[in-house]
Amino acid sequence: MSSTPWHDFRPSPRARIGAYGAMVVAPLLLGLAGWSAWAGGLAAAAAFGAIGLWFAHVAGLGATLWLRPHRRSRALPAPAPIDDGSPGLTFRYSWWAYYWQGAVLVLTSAPFLLLGLAGLTSGDTAEAVFGAVLVAGALLLLAVLFRVLRHAPGRLSLTPAGVYHRGPGGGRFVPWDAVLDVRADGTGAQPTIEVRAAPSDRSRSGTRKDNRSRFTARRAERSTALTVPAAWPAAAPETVYRTLRHYLRHPADRGELSGVAAVARVRQQRLN
Repeated sequence: MSSTPWHDFRPSPRARIGAYGAMVVAPLLLGLAGWSAWAGGLAAAAAFGAIGLWFAHVAGLGATLWLRPHRRSRALPAPAPIDDGSPGLTFRYSWWAYYWQGAVLVLTSAPFLLLGLAGLTSGDTAEAVFGAVLVAGALLLLAVLFRVLRHAPGRLSLTPAGVYHRGPGGGRFVPWDAVLDVRADGTGAQPTIEVRAAPSDRSRSGTRKDNRSRFTARRAERSTALTVPAAWPAAAPETVYRTLRHYLRHPADRGELSGVAAVARVRQQRLN
């Protein structure tokens, strides 16, 4: 049995086929691009190269999210302030996770946008309508990209007062006395770390508590979990999981979360 908490996780057959298929197709297309360029077919080389580049990034995204989501890593957390200025032990999200997802979205939306603009300026009604649909699709993909990058880099911070998480959807803070459990969940599309919490009037969503709306305040009080995809932290997700569980089980150690003592504990793996 694997030592990772997600030893039972298996990506769906569709995800495995897609990721491994992209790994096979990408080098073939890039090889064709090189051969076409050598033979003088620059247009074919550009087309094969662009499509091969897209498949290569799909393969990278698939490997990150589904094939190796609970990888090993030597990255360590560091002390950093959260949204209200309180210092905490911070696990930052990996820029690679942002890169793979962002690159796939850009490479997918680019041909939609170019073909759509060509249709809109063609002068033909049917082509203009089809072009408008393509442009709308490209803008939708770019809106997803904006949502992903808006709060980048994401992070999970443990402070003496509670747990703060900032992901693509924004920031959220839960006090320790509201945290019920920390679980490693491998039942979904990708493995996650879940911080289960009871509703609390000291939980908050968005930015600083005094700037949030009534709607986000009520949503924070009702919400009962923080979810961190295991593939996103730069540190090994098992380390993130064990650190959360340690400080949940050992309240007396939480005072060290505001300084370097917590970093030393994680580096030495004194987590139980």
